[in-house]
Amino acid sequence: HEHDWTETVSQAATCTAEGEKYRVCAVCNKVQFESIPKIAHTLGEPITVDATCGRMGEKYAFCTVCGELDILERTPRLEHTLGGEMTVLTPATCTEDGEGKRMCKTCLRMQTETIPATGHTYGEWTEMVAPTMQAAGKEQRVCAACGDAQVREVAKLTFSEFAQPYLPHLYAFDAVLVLALVVLALKKKKK
Repeated sequence: HEHDWTETVSQAATCTAEGEKYRVCAVCNKVQFESIPKIAHTLGEPITVDATCGRMGEKYAFCTVCGELDILERTPRLEHTLGGEMTVLTPATCTEDGEGKRMCKTCLRMQTETIPATGHTYGEWTEMVAPTMQAAGKEQRVCAACGDAQVREVAKLTFSEFAQPYLPHLYAFDAVLVLALVVLALKKKKK
């Protein structure tokens, strides 16, 4: 036969518990039970708590029926607003980062900060070994902060570079020699 169902809710569903219903066939008195899923919370007015550097922000509401808290949204913490004089815990060097602390203006907690490495402060290149025509020379420069030295090679001298310091003397010698020859030539003519 075809069932003729009559449905009855024996326990209504709430936001905390499932409900239950049953149906009875009017023809054969067969009974079937079925659960009713929980219903959604009935949320009250949302409450917003702004994020700070000390905590995440949240938007939440309470269920007006059961009082359960429902978090609707979360926002990340803000960055600290550091101010004032830094207390150096470990000074930075030429090659290593240092560490310091400063107070956050918002939460008033001390926050650790990285002090970047300063990098080397090299002076001028100075000659260690002068270059010649046969061998390369060497120059170095030294970091004023840590004493680290860099050395570089200076190329061998070419003939013209080697002779350059002596050219004024050679030109003067040539001029004296030419003058002496002219004087000698003039003396020969007079005789």
